[in-house]
Amino acid sequence: MPITSKRKTLLCFLLFVGCNCSAEAGDIHLRTRVVCERPIIRLADIADISGLGADETAALQNVRMLVAPAFGHEKLIHLTEIQELLHLHEIDPRKLSFSGAKTVTVQRSDLKLANEVQTGRF
Repeated sequence: MPITSKRKTLLCFLLFVGCNCSAEAGDIHLRTRVVCERPIIRLADIADISGLGADETAALQNVRMLVAPAFGHEKLIHLTEIQELLHLHEIDPRKLSFSGAKTVTVQRSDLKLANEVQTGRF
């Protein structure tokens, strides 16, 4: 029995809906305030990620977001900015749910500076 245009369209639609419904939806829970020890802020530094497989979670955790603020300074990162950055990394933020803070305050850890001062290497 030949496949008609209507049947093809219906089949494609059902495949599309089926694929979208079966995809795992991850949750990105943004923290309110974090202290970053690295010069680059990763998603794992500012959010807890759940609801995905191990590979997907690890990939999201390692997404580089922004440069960390200078020592003694803070940086505010808004939810919309995080979503835009994920989109730039070719991650569709519409397939994720976001909870927690709407703005994350990031502070740079003075741990490295404190170690340098303590050992006299500053």
